[in-house]
Amino acid sequence: MMYNENLHEEEQHLIRRIAEQTESGKINWELTEYNPLSFLNEDKVDDNPAVIGHTFSFEAIIGGSRYELDVTENIEVPSGMGDYSMTLTRDETEVFLKIDDALSYDFDRYECVPEEVAERYENSPIVRLCNTIIPATLEQEDLEEVFTWARFFNEIGISAKLLNHPLTKLCEKLFDEHRLMDFHRCVLDVNYRKQLLKKLDQN
Repeated sequence: MMYNENLHEEEQHLIRRIAEQTESGKINWELTEYNPLSFLNEDKVDDNPAVIGHTFSFEAIIGGSRYELDVTENIEVPSGMGDYSMTLTRDETEVFLKIDDALSYDFDRYECVPEEVAERYENSPIVRLCNTIIPATLEQEDLEEVFTWARFFNEIGISAKLLNHPLTKLCEKLFDEHRLMDFHRCVLDVNYRKQLLKKLDQN
């Protein structure tokens, strides 16, 4: 148990260092793949809730080694819990590295209401990394191309309760209007999310 804790500390330290260097512009991540914003239905067999989210894949050279970074940001429906998850890989035989982490993996701190997530994880290296990389990526014009083929709903059999949930309706609207930055803000900024939901109600 102690070994795992120490290993986790080392991983957190590495992610924090990479986050700091990304914030200061010393590391430049190149987008290699983007899976657009979409609704993923609940899985009752594995007891997984429905989520709305999108995934980014990046590459960067750090200290002479190539790193791959996969980042997902999503919101659970109906709970409204926002989450960031990431996989960092250094695919070199001698010094292979793979780190899987997410805000929700920190079970004790994640045991809260959606409004508390942003404050509890304010200094999390994952949050810092995502808040640096994702906004910069969403400003890229070539990301618009995905809307020529992407669909918000890719499954059948989604319950009316989930389809008509205010969060689903809001995120579908953000998808239709290509407002990916607004979705990014909504993941953890619940007050901003409430503002947009209120506007949705008024329309």
